[in-house]
Amino acid sequence: MPRRKKTAAEAVLCGGLAGCASKTAMAPLERARILLQVGRDTSFVEALRRVWRTEGFQGLWAGNGASILRVFPARGIAFAVNERLRPYVKRHAAGSFAAGGLAGMCAAACTYPLDLARGVLGGQGKGSIWQVLVDAWRKGGVRALYRGATPTLLGAIP
Repeated sequence: MPRRKKTAAEAVLCGGLAGCASKTAMAPLERARILLQVGRDTSFVEALRRVWRTEGFQGLWAGNGASILRVFPARGIAFAVNERLRPYVKRHAAGSFAAGGLAGMCAAACTYPLDLARGVLGGQGKGSIWQVLVDAWRKGGVRALYRGATPTLLGAIP
């Protein structure tokens, strides 16, 4: 029996769920990495132990919810676009590379405002994603939501 082609919605769902599963599995390691970057701890293991002692098991996944809000649509879109382009380029390695790059750029373009909000919240340490997006829209519309997007779009190619 031939394999049925996924609908766009199924591909977005599959890619999004896979991205969420991956991000959630790696969340404790990401949390420790961030703590090391800001200088709170001197070793990876020390960071994990301190979080476990002070915040408990759930503390290892602190901030994962915000990451998931960005990861689900980004990975879903990238997977869906790549699935749609793959039949046209499957015989050429360069074409496959181009399809992956284009899929990454589409995902980055669609989710950049969420990335912008994450960066702003990381700098401010307070507020909500929604409020950051509304404030940006009021200050400059679409241009404000995509300020600084070029490096992100170019970085999505490889």
